[in-house]
Amino acid sequence: MIFDIGGAAGAYAFPLSGQGYVVHLIDPVEIHLEQAKARSAASGTTLGSITKGDARCLSAQSNSADAVLLFGPLYHLVERSDRLMALREARRILKPKGVLIAAAISRFASRIDGVARGFFRDSDFRKIVTSDLATGQHRNPTNQTAYFTTAYFHRPEELAAEVLKLVWALPDAELDGFVDALARRIASFDRRAIAAAKNLVNQVSLPSADRLLAAITSFETALTWPETQQRIQNVLQRGLQRDSDFETRWPEVLGTLLET
Repeated sequence: MIFDIGGAAGAYAFPLSGQGYVVHLIDPVEIHLEQAKARSAASGTTLGSITKGDARCLSAQSNSADAVLLFGPLYHLVERSDRLMALREARRILKPKGVLIAAAISRFASRIDGVARGFFRDSDFRKIVTSDLATGQHRNPTNQTAYFTTAYFHRPEELAAEVLKLVWALPDAELDGFVDALARRIASFDRRAIAAAKNLVNQVSLPSADRLLAAITSFETALTWPETQQRIQNVLQRGLQRDSDFETRWPEVLGTLLET
C-alpha cells in the first residue's frame, strides 16, 4: 500500500497503480483532486482512494503504509516546522520497514535554471536568485510563471538534518553508521526493481530529450554573447573565481559585471 502525499493530479499515483500497487492519493488542492478523479474515470484506472488532506496531519492509520511518497511537501511547505510535521506524519503511517521517498529542490535550482534558460538578463530574476541563495525562500513577485512558485530550496545538509537528525532523532555519533547501513540496505534491493522505480520517476519528472537539448543549446549560445564574454573577463580580472563569498553573492555581482 502506497500513500502519495501531495500527489496533485496523480502523475505518480496512476502509473504506480497501473503496475499493480494500491495507491492512496492525498492532496490539499481541490482542483487537483478533480483532475485525478477525471483521469481515473477516463482511463479506467482506479486508485485506492483520492482524498483531500494535509501532509502535516494525515487521517491514515499508523503503521499502515508500505511506502510513502512526498513529492512536493518538502518544498511547498516553506516553514521548517511544517516540513518536520509532514515528515513525522510520514514516519507515523509507515510500517516498521516501510520506505519513504521524498523530493526536495536544490538551493541552486533557480541559478542553474536561469543560466540554462537565459533568465539572468532580467534584473527581477537576479533579485530572486540572490534571495534564494541567501535564505532558500523562493518568492516570485513577477508575472513570469517560468520563475516558479513560492517554495523552499534546501541545501543538502539542511535536508539531511531534517530527515535524519531531527525527525529520526539520531545522535550525531550515530549518523554516519545510520547512513552507511541505509546505503547497504538500498544496495541489497533487487536491481531490476530499483531501475524500474528510477525509470518511472524519470518519465514523469525529467524534461523530454528535445527540451533538454534546447536548454543545453540555449546555454551554449548564451556563452557566445558579447556581454557574456565581457562578464567572464571581468570575473577573471577581479579575481572573483578565487572569492569564497562569490557563490552567495553571484546574482548580485552579475549585474555589475558589464560596468567599466
